[in-house]
Amino acid sequence: MRFWLKERGFGFFVGLEYENIHEFCGFCKLVGHDTSVCRKAKKMETTLKVNAPLIADEGVLPNKQNIKKNL
Repeated sequence: MRFWLKERGFGFFVGLEYENIHEFCGFCKLVGHDTSVCRKAKKMETTLKVNAPLIADEGVLPNKQNIKKNL
């Protein structure tokens, strides 16, 4: 990352490099782990996978009539 420093009509870029940056989870917004190992993200993913078959293409929950009609 670079910053422009200007003083009294004179300016120059200064380079900045971060060292020892902690992992940050973009899902739960906590420091110490990333999204690939986040327990909350995995729980949400599992919940979505379990509930996914309940959603029909037409926005109607499947019932006996809809299932027979689609067969």
